[in-house]
Amino acid sequence: MPGGITKLVLDSFMPTYQQENCRDYRVSASRGAHRAVRGALRVRLGLCSSLASLALLCLAPHGAAAAAIEPGEVQVSTPVYQLPADVEWPDERWDYHFSWSGIPVGTLSIEAGGQPAEDGDTDGGDSGKLLTVHVLGTTNSVVDLLWKYRLDARGVVAVRPFSPREFIIDETERRKDKFTHIRFDADRNVHSIRRKNDKTREYRFAGGNTFDILSTVFLILNLDYVLGDEFYVDTFTGTSRYLVTVNVDAKEEQLAAGASVPAWRLSVHTHELTDPEKDGKHRETILWVSRDKPRRLLAARSKTFVGAIEVDLDAVVPARELERTAGAEELMAKPATRALD
Repeated sequence: MPGGITKLVLDSFMPTYQQENCRDYRVSASRGAHRAVRGALRVRLGLCSSLASLALLCLAPHGAAAAAIEPGEVQVSTPVYQLPADVEWPDERWDYHFSWSGIPVGTLSIEAGGQPAEDGDTDGGDSGKLLTVHVLGTTNSVVDLLWKYRLDARGVVAVRPFSPREFIIDETERRKDKFTHIRFDADRNVHSIRRKNDKTREYRFAGGNTFDILSTVFLILNLDYVLGDEFYVDTFTGTSRYLVTVNVDAKEEQLAAGASVPAWRLSVHTHELTDPEKDGKHRETILWVSRDKPRRLLAARSKTFVGAIEVDLDAVVPARELERTAGAEELMAKPATRALD
């Protein structure tokens, strides 16, 4: 089975389409009907590929070959979204289990919370507040016998304006390590490094309205939705850039953590901007997000060329029951010896 199972789950949330001439692409910000206004974008559904995300859901860094063009060469313009004033991030952890074609394969946890920036720290933006996220993924003991996978991802995001500051993901797949570190300065200039085995890839470019994996997920989860809405996000994984399109399809009830929860159903698609000729892996992705606030990812379903991936929320663990893993500074300290200077 190609790739680690946990990574495949994280990768499965944004099915990718093949496309041509995608290096210069703009989308408008009108509600309900965004449209392309520059660049000829001809998309055909191929063997749908994925890059991308749960929470993570998120886009996990992709292990494919080097991009056809470098991330800094991509020309893409996306709307600037601001989160509603009543957005909430109480300290809590979301615990999930995931399965492949009905077979249990592992667990995933996402711990997130808001906190003030340190005195004199400008990373918090105009609001002075930061969102910190910590994601852990692991295959279970049975799958470990065939394909052991571990994931530890951490992120820091300024709340207002909503903009990424730092993203780190450390992966171990069958005893092989892969490490990705992305840093955004206050002007959204990007510096990233990817270390895999004995190879290192490093990029620097003006990011504009670019997001990393975790900030993409939390942006999408917390926007105000209206049926028929379409949202666009430029997402950088550390080596590749994707145009992520999210459609608001329906209001439904979704079973999560043993209860029926009012939910929004979203469909997610991505277009590979750095290498449009890549073959695809994923065919369809649906996310269910709670209608009530604070917003939570309740479930995800993704069809891939190796079977169906299902992710379900088991529990929401409140702050009073957590041993908070880290603040914004401590969150980045653990892998600092392998990170950017």
